[in-house]
Amino acid sequence: MRFETSPPWPDDGYILVVDDSALMLEMVTVVLEDNDWQVQSASCGEDALSLIGEEIPQVVICDLNMPDMDGMAVMQETHAIDPHIPFIMLSGNKDLTSVLGAVRHGAFDYVTKSSSDTRPLIAAVERAFAHVR
Repeated sequence: MRFETSPPWPDDGYILVVDDSALMLEMVTVVLEDNDWQVQSASCGEDALSLIGEEIPQVVICDLNMPDMDGMAVMQETHAIDPHIPFIMLSGNKDLTSVLGAVRHGAFDYVTKSSSDTRPLIAAVERAFAHVR
């Protein structure tokens, strides 16, 4: 789904998407690229932190529940590198406690996974870019 807004995309940055589900990683990447954003992806927290060590992303979208290193740990490590990176948590869990916990600990936004409606994800990314301007 493409939205007719001009992307708030700086020439020197990218969105990092982190998810252990290959299908979700591909879907989110395609949706973002279809909206003219540059995207890097990682299938685990360690790979994400390695990419962040090479080049700081403008926004991070990360699955909350991943094996080995969950999204909260990735967010804490990312914010230790740069506390100003907007971090959007992505989860299939609609539990209010998870949402509040993520936001309370520094997440910029929280989006539930949906293969049919990508508008909340696009809106969260647009808000994140507006925030970093």
